[in-house]
Amino acid sequence: MKKILFIVNEYDSANGICCESVRKECEKNGYLTFCLTEKTSTISKSQSVIGVKPRLIQRLQNWTNHNHLMKEFFRKIFFLINKTFLFLTLPIWPLVSPLYSYRLYKKAFNICRKEKIDIIVPVYSQIDTLITAHFIKRKIQSIKYIPYFLDSLSGGYGPRIFSKEWTIQRGLRWERRLLKNADKIIAMESSRKHHEFYSGAESYYNRFVFLDLPLFNLKPTQCDKANDCVTIAYVGTLPKGIRSPQFIVDVLSIIKSNRYKFVFVGEKDNCILNAAASRDKRFWVLGQVSHDEAKEWICRSDVLINIGNTNRNMTPCKIFEYMSTGKKILSTYPIDDEPSIFYLKKYSNALLLDERRNDYANLADEVVCFIDKKAKCLDSNTVKNLFYKNTPQAFIAELNGI
Repeated sequence: MKKILFIVNEYDSANGICCESVRKECEKNGYLTFCLTEKTSTISKSQSVIGVKPRLIQRLQNWTNHNHLMKEFFRKIFFLINKTFLFLTLPIWPLVSPLYSYRLYKKAFNICRKEKIDIIVPVYSQIDTLITAHFIKRKIQSIKYIPYFLDSLSGGYGPRIFSKEWTIQRGLRWERRLLKNADKIIAMESSRKHHEFYSGAESYYNRFVFLDLPLFNLKPTQCDKANDCVTIAYVGTLPKGIRSPQFIVDVLSIIKSNRYKFVFVGEKDNCILNAAASRDKRFWVLGQVSHDEAKEWICRSDVLINIGNTNRNMTPCKIFEYMSTGKKILSTYPIDDEPSIFYLKKYSNALLLDERRNDYANLADEVVCFIDKKAKCLDSNTVKNLFYKNTPQAFIAELNGI
């Protein structure tokens, strides 16, 4: 039985959810898996998910979240400390905590020796996982090293003081250093053009395989409901500067009927959503929930909202969970090459709205027609055939091929 060690920084993040989807599929296919991640209460009872002490600033922030006395004061202090430390580490960006990287490496190396790991899969969202796996491969050359880029390193975001080209070049410099001894590199389809242009001449480019977010795991759900109330839900986060609910809130607010309920799950402190909820009782704003609760909201809703983002290389995980239900999806896009568009145009149960439009009355009419149009859920097997690369089985096929 082959043994795999996954390394992911945040187990409760979107990337952690993707990693867990793949890990469970590996176990179904006869692999024995382990996952190394930041230590949280979520993983305390798991035998195969192993915790490592996170960065000091992360520990301080977690302490602040559980300490209600002077919570806002400490949050501001730790925010300033974090910004100062990030500024001091700009010369080695995106490495921001060498001590944490070393701690992660020591823990992972001990697991690899003790458990005789065959394959190590660092999941990229922060560079520490790649550094760890790269150096373990140098120490134990028999291990297969497969970086898993659910986010893009050279094609992603950098500090605001960096230009886009500077961020790309810094990311490429790290990729050249850390990918030269990779056995296979799995990246997202949305980053293919970026790597073709910037990495096509690199020695490791022929080891790239482009898959996609592996989240076709939800069971098909019933679309038709007996009651007249229609629940329209957004499930996910709303990072500032990347994804804004302003446009969809403006459109939905114009709709007159009280038979609609607009639910936003995952963000409790967004001022745009809270303002909408204070003036319109149809808007419900819920805070962060567990992934299981998020899936419940996806299953119980009639129409699902996707809010497009401004980064062409960052495909949101949620649309694949959305599409796996076969339900109607109401999606916005702020830029022409917003990454969700590529997938949703193949999905016949979606309405795409350009956020640059300002004819809100017409937009509201389009939304109502789309919502009220009688349509059955799409067959999940049909959707999976369209988006095979978004299944964890596609990852397994690449794993079996090394």
